[in-house]
Amino acid sequence: MTDDRAAQILAQMRGNGAQYETRNLDEMPDSTSVRLMRGLRGRTDYSSVHEANAKGQQQHERDVRTRARALANQGIPHPEATAREQIRREAQQSAETERRHQVFEAMSQSDEQDRERAKWEQRANRPLRADGLREPGEPYVMPGRSGSARRDRTAERLMAQYWGGAQAE
Repeated sequence: MTDDRAAQILAQMRGNGAQYETRNLDEMPDSTSVRLMRGLRGRTDYSSVHEANAKGQQQHERDVRTRARALANQGIPHPEATAREQIRREAQQSAETERRHQVFEAMSQSDEQDRERAKWEQRANRPLRADGLREPGEPYVMPGRSGSARRDRTAERLMAQYWGGAQAE
């Protein structure tokens, strides 16, 4: 119980309840409010969850019996316990593999975003050149370009901001 609620209860018991706004619990809210409150509470019927859990457990037990039969035919002692342990280990390995794959995907996506951000930030921070001058490393002859093309600094700044890089100046 929170301190505010406890203070409200004590004030009502002492007869000082007027300072706190109290709601008459006997009055019923309108139908729209009732529908919204029921929707916010969520479903209280968990039968589908219980059914899915039961099906999964039955499938697991079938897998254990099948594996135990195969192990018993091979002459391995304690076939059911061995089968359960093998299935548990396989599930653990597949879960670990899936987790590693998710971590790898998240890291590679983060790396890609960092590379894009760095590329556009570098382009945005490159110094401007006067018209007619070449950028360092630019070839003398550029097919399909007449004269020197002007850089679109606004687009470079916007791309750098999009990838989380340089701020607009």
